[in-house]
Amino acid sequence: MKKGSFNAVGHKIKQFREERGLTLKELAPMVNLSYSFLSALERGTKKPSLPTLKKIAQALNVPVSYLVADTDENTTAKKLKFIREGRSLSIEDLAELSGITAEQIEAIEQGTLHPDMDTLEKLADSLGVTIRYFLERISDSVTLGTRLRKVREEKGITVTDLAEKAGVSPGLISQIEQDQTIPSL
Repeated sequence: MKKGSFNAVGHKIKQFREERGLTLKELAPMVNLSYSFLSALERGTKKPSLPTLKKIAQALNVPVSYLVADTDENTTAKKLKFIREGRSLSIEDLAELSGITAEQIEAIEQGTLHPDMDTLEKLADSLGVTIRYFLERISDSVTLGTRLRKVREEKGITVTDLAEKAGVSPGLISQIEQDQTIPSL
């Protein structure tokens, strides 16, 4: 997250806290954090970790995605659909892998359901990505494909040469570079 997004996260924490009629001193013991640290989060001078965000979101009874969502509310939706389709999975396939209903996955992809942290964890585990993948702003992240292409071109290596060295097909390298798939570890 960029520094500006810390301010946005802090503002959202404060907004939800106040909507629930809680003071910082009341919220602090609920999330096992100090009053001063929570105050710094709300002011945007401290960076919250994902576990910290999860504790705060649970105490405020909101999905973590509500706290970290940027102005593009459909970041998670877009990324979920992108990676699911890149892995050639149907919604039903992903439902079976994740234990989340197909209806919920479809609603998340349509942006009508904002997943909670547990749902994001199940989706991330099922798709072999981190939760951060879903939560980062699209514009803030340079894709793996873009980075791969840049490094390959800087080294003067062709797609075919790289594929040969990596023991994969040139088609897979092209798909990765075009962000049509994410390689397994």
